[in-house]
Amino acid sequence: MNVKHIKHHKGFTLLEILVAIALFAAITAMLYPAYIGTFRNMDIAESYGTIYRMARIAVQRISEDLQCASIPDTDDDSDPEQSQVFSGKDSAINGNDTDELEFISEKHISFNSNVAAGRGLIKYYVKEYEDQEGFILYRSDKPELGKKTEGETVGLILCEGINSINISYQDENGDTYDYWDSSSEPFKRKLPSMVSVELEFMNKSDPDSPIKFVTSVSIPMARRAYGNNS
Repeated sequence: MNVKHIKHHKGFTLLEILVAIALFAAITAMLYPAYIGTFRNMDIAESYGTIYRMARIAVQRISEDLQCASIPDTDDDSDPEQSQVFSGKDSAINGNDTDELEFISEKHISFNSNVAAGRGLIKYYVKEYEDQEGFILYRSDKPELGKKTEGETVGLILCEGINSINISYQDENGDTYDYWDSSSEPFKRKLPSMVSVELEFMNKSDPDSPIKFVTSVSIPMARRAYGNNS
């Protein structure tokens, strides 16, 4: 007679299951902060990357425009608008610097096939967000005064998330000013020899430490006019 041997397979005990669950929970609790921290660091790095790209584009655009700043072909004092060849306004909103800059530049970029590129009125200005903190920096560009088209030229967004923009001006003697108006003394018919622009971006990861970019641009035409070729 054949005797069949029955093998009994022993399962996990309740205690073993509870220990496994406890170990899994402990390991998960240790790994979760690192997991979350990794994604947080990735978000911060991406945010910084976006800010640096916007800052690079904005600084390059402003620098190129200013390097080509020029005085328009007019001596007509009867029209104040025509005489405002270079205007830098010192302004603020809610305690944050929101300076504006307007000038004639050879860097006019025409997106209209009927208007030739060349000299144009360049303007930099900021506006507040409608539903959040911070500002948007705009750049408008239209044909030179006296040749402008009908209607107001709408500015294009240059960068977003601005905390402040501060612009200062240096004359031929090295004196620094918070504003500039070429239609009145002591700046009448003059361009600043150098313009310094400070862009400050909002830092979402550390609101108390905004990210700052500073550039100084020498204006060749002004330096030639002042007899300084350095």
